[in-house]
Amino acid sequence: MDTLIVKYLLQEATSDEITDVNNWINKSEANKKKFEHFKFLWLESKKIEVNNTFDENLAWDNFKNVVENKKNTTKIIYASKNNWLIAAAAVLVVIVAGWYINIFFANANSNKNLLVKTNKNIFIDTLPDNSIVTLNKNSSIEYNSKFTEGNSRNIKLKGEAFFLVTANKEKPFVVTVNDVQIRVVGTSFNVKTINGQTEVIVKTGIVQVARNGKTVTLLPHEKTLTTKDLNILDKENTKDKLFNYYESNEFECEETPLWRLVEVLNDAYGANIVIGKKEIRNLTITTTFANEPLDNILKIIGTTFQLKITRKDTQFIIQ
Repeated sequence: MDTLIVKYLLQEATSDEITDVNNWINKSEANKKKFEHFKFLWLESKKIEVNNTFDENLAWDNFKNVVENKKNTTKIIYASKNNWLIAAAAVLVVIVAGWYINIFFANANSNKNLLVKTNKNIFIDTLPDNSIVTLNKNSSIEYNSKFTEGNSRNIKLKGEAFFLVTANKEKPFVVTVNDVQIRVVGTSFNVKTINGQTEVIVKTGIVQVARNGKTVTLLPHEKTLTTKDLNILDKENTKDKLFNYYESNEFECEETPLWRLVEVLNDAYGANIVIGKKEIRNLTITTTFANEPLDNILKIIGTTFQLKITRKDTQFIIQ
């Protein structure tokens, strides 16, 4: 099916093959999501030109030649050994756009760990069990090539990721980050780790978090925060809806403190926004920004709170 999807996207498929692909897409929601991710990568790669002279057909032909030369000895694996098009599209994007996503090669029949690593871009990956992982910038996941064959589905995380897990009660989904272990059956949740601090926020379902013999169970809109210095594992309710902005492509604020929105905007846009007055840090805002340029968002913040936004070089100052 991966090969047929490639031909489908390249408009090289026969009428029978097009029917097969469409039937497969309509068979399940997981198949539909998987196809949309493949299509997204291919379309994104086509948007970008190098010096306005990029020939996408030539690049694709070159890529297929590389695959053909290696097919007897290795199999390209990007995130999962079934996601051939994701590998192809990712490599193509690296060629034409400088996406800094590492592509790893592994023997098709070997028992090896696979690594997906992002640098400056967000990346969506479908795992072998059809779970979907959205990796934030400067993050990585690692798992075994036989991911679905054991008693549990184990994955290691560095950085930040949003997980949408396919339910399987007989094979729990286990994420390990630092000394924290997160165990679920089928749910969606966000994990962020920085400087030894790990935060888990649940969007849907039930998540079990364990550390140093202690365990806490989280429900939707609950979170736990651990640090390397304190051996505690508490939970608290959270109104934060910004935690998965990189997965939802929206900044959803609900009584969100200004400092929190600024923190997320700085991360999302690589910006340098500072709050010039301490007394306005905890002003709250309820709104949703979808696909808005940073300048527009700052103008709305200024208008909403009647604040002045000034710019000095690359720094924005709210006061």
